[in-house]
Amino acid sequence: RVLFRSYLFEFGKYYQDIEPEDMIDAETAAYLRKNIYDSIEDLPPKCKEVFMLWFTNGLKNREIAERLGISEKTVEKQKTKAFRILRIDIRPFIRFIYSIIFL
Repeated sequence: RVLFRSYLFEFGKYYQDIEPEDMIDAETAAYLRKNIYDSIEDLPPKCKEVFMLWFTNGLKNREIAERLGISEKTVEKQKTKAFRILRIDIRPFIRFIYSIIFL
């Protein structure tokens, strides 16, 4: 899970570090970013809600559970489900990102 989150942060960092004159890289990064965000958007509603509270707001499971009025176990299950779906959807893009960054 930590590794998966670091992939997304690395992608965000890479996207922000692109120089304006590097249009091909910027277009590629925009394409990858769109596909990653589309995968997040396509998550089932509860998975997406839990994932976004964790990923964008940095909330802990307990805080998410309190905010949504659900158990911590439900939060864990929804995050696990989101990770499973996103790993499958994003895996090809992560490989591509690393090939760009480290070549």
